[in-house]
Amino acid sequence: MASPWREDLAAQRIEVAWTWAAPSFDHCLTPQERDRYHRLRRQADKNTFATGRALLRLVVGARMNIEPHEVVVRTTCARCGSTSHGAPTIDPVDGARAAPHVSVTHAAGLVMVAASDAGPVGIDCEPLDTALVDGFADVVLAPREQATLTGAPPDALLRTWVRKESLLKATGKGLTTDPRGVLLSPWWRPPQVVATPSGIASTGWQLRDVDPVPGFAGAVASTSPWSGALELTLRRVDLGRSDVRGALAGQVAQGA
Repeated sequence: MASPWREDLAAQRIEVAWTWAAPSFDHCLTPQERDRYHRLRRQADKNTFATGRALLRLVVGARMNIEPHEVVVRTTCARCGSTSHGAPTIDPVDGARAAPHVSVTHAAGLVMVAASDAGPVGIDCEPLDTALVDGFADVVLAPREQATLTGAPPDALLRTWVRKESLLKATGKGLTTDPRGVLLSPWWRPPQVVATPSGIASTGWQLRDVDPVPGFAGAVASTSPWSGALELTLRRVDLGRSDVRGALAGQVAQGA
């Protein structure tokens, strides 16, 4: 009989799971992840990081039909090449289903994980009351995008940015790419990629707004070998449930 947490996270084309950061998940970390955990100064940041790894392993374990502690997560920084931080990838496991593409984001205690069998995926979220620095639009938006913000509501810039960052994360290049080279549809329209810089495909991308709770703006970007809209499921995962905590209790796989 399948465990309830597996049924709750049954594989979809794109799964977006979210939860609130909480303490007591540092046991879900590998030694290398613990090093990163202990380098964080604020306890809130430590909780967010550990919760993100717990949620990631839970979601991926369900999709691969393995236990969460068997999920091997690796990271590589697109900017410096370090393996101590950066975007996560999932190792294949013998006898398991194919490892999905994944992306993780967190902001103000909200943690989100996206997993896709279709192709590379990126996710981003921000609180709508985020105070953006002066000149932020000048360094992240193309002139054509900036022009659409005249008379726009306060969250228009933030909405455009989370869409764009989700795409940059899905490309695997992140902020090594100048965000101004990516042109998206205006903030009031459904998100769509209009143009990209050299080295990034301008077609085949799908963007979706994903707002998990009031007060936050989120977006997910993915590629797919299939035509038509990708199926997307958004759900909250209660990491406090006894069966979920039991599933997360195993010794985490270390990898090579």
